[in-house]
Amino acid sequence: MDTKVTDFTEVAYTGGNIATKTIPLNVEQKDAKAQKTILAALQAAHKKVTDAAAGKIVFSPAWIVLEDAIPIFGKGTINMIQGRTGSHKSRLAEGLCSLLLSAGKGDFIGFSKNHIGTGYCVAYVDTERNCEEDFAASVQRIRRLAGYEPTAETRNLYPVSIKQIDREDRLKAVRTWIEYVRNKMEARKVPDWHLFVVLDVVTDCVRSFNNDADSLALFDYIGRLCEDYGVTFLLVMHENPGSEKARGHTGTEAMNKSNCQLQIGYERGSNGEDTELIKLRFMKTRNSARPAPIYLKYDPSINGLAVADPDEVREVLGDRSKRGDVDMIREFVERFFDDKDSSDQKTLVGAIVAEFQCSPNTAKTRLNEIAMSANGLHTKDGAPAKLIADVRPGKPTTYRLQTSEGTPPADALLINTIIGDDEEETPF
Repeated sequence: MDTKVTDFTEVAYTGGNIATKTIPLNVEQKDAKAQKTILAALQAAHKKVTDAAAGKIVFSPAWIVLEDAIPIFGKGTINMIQGRTGSHKSRLAEGLCSLLLSAGKGDFIGFSKNHIGTGYCVAYVDTERNCEEDFAASVQRIRRLAGYEPTAETRNLYPVSIKQIDREDRLKAVRTWIEYVRNKMEARKVPDWHLFVVLDVVTDCVRSFNNDADSLALFDYIGRLCEDYGVTFLLVMHENPGSEKARGHTGTEAMNKSNCQLQIGYERGSNGEDTELIKLRFMKTRNSARPAPIYLKYDPSINGLAVADPDEVREVLGDRSKRGDVDMIREFVERFFDDKDSSDQKTLVGAIVAEFQCSPNTAKTRLNEIAMSANGLHTKDGAPAKLIADVRPGKPTTYRLQTSEGTPPADALLINTIIGDDEEETPF
C-alpha cells in the first residue's frame, strides 16, 4: 500500500481502491501550541542555567549535617530510608522531622540542623498507619521530640494520611497536599521557608511499585518540585525480603535519584541472630565520603531512637570484629574507597587490621573472599561495584572498586588473589 498526504487529507491507494481520511486542522494547531509551550520551558531552563553560570556559584548549605559538619540532606534533593519491616524506619524519619522543627540547633542521634536564615516546614504523608491511633501517636512523638507540647498543634507540621485514597489517585493526592502546604506557606508569608516532605511509604504513593510508568511519573513530579521550589524529599521504603535492595521499580528509581541513602536494621550477633542493637548505615552519600555506621537502641522512655552505649556496641560487635567478619569488612572497604581511586595492598590491609584488630592474614583472606563474592559492593554514589586486585609481575598488588561501566587498565592482570603473611603475593 502506498500512502500520499496532501494538506490535511490522507489518501491511501489499496488494490485500485481509494480511501481518504481528513486530519482536522485543530490537531495541527494543538501540536504547534504544545511545541511552543515546550520551547518556552526549555528557553526558561536555558536562561536559568546560563544566568547562574555567568557569576560565582554559591552552593546552598546542607539542611541536616552529621558530626564534623558532614552534609547529609540538602536543598532540593531526594533522600531515602530503607529497611525491613519493624526496623524503626518511621521512627528515624520522625526524629529527623523533629530536628528540623525544633526551635534551637537541635540534636538527634548525632545529626544537627543548619540555621540558614529561614525556617522549616514539614509535610508528612503517611500511607500505612490508622489516623486515630498509630499515626496520631507518631505526630505527638514528632512534636515532643521537637520541644513542643505533644497535643498542641504545630503550625509548621502538616501531617496527612492518604491511606483512604484509592491507589490510582494517590500520586494526585500527594501533589494536591504539597500544593496545599505551599499555598499555606504563601498565606503565612513564609514562602521562602524550606519544605521537607516525607513519603512514608513511597511505594504506596503509586498504583504499583513494579510499574515503570507510575514510578517515573512520581519521580518526574518530585524532580520538578526539587527544581522549582527547592523542596527536599525523604522517602521511606521497605526492602525486598532477604535483600538489601529497596522494593520494586520505585525502589530502583529511588536509589538512582537519591542524594543520600540510609539503611536501618537490627545488627547481628556472633550467633548470626538479630540483637537489640540497631545499625544506621550510610549506603550512599553523594556529597561526601560515607560516615561509619551509627549504632542505636530503641529507648522506651522517649518511645524513640537513641545512640547506643559504646560498651554494648563493643559487646555485640567484639567477637565478629576480632574474627574479621566478612560483612563488616565489606562495608569498611566500601567506605575506604570513597575518597580514593585505588590503594596498595599494604595500606588497605593495615587499615583493616587497625579497625578490626585481626591478623594481616585474616585481612588478606577476607579481601579475597570479598573479591570473589557475588554479593557486590557500592560506591558512595550508589553504583554497584566489585573489588578488583590488580596484580602486575614485579609490582605491589593494588586494589580498587570497579563499577559495571568501568574498564580495567590494559596492562593489568585482573585476578583474585590469596596473599600469605609474608610480602610475597601469590596468585591462585
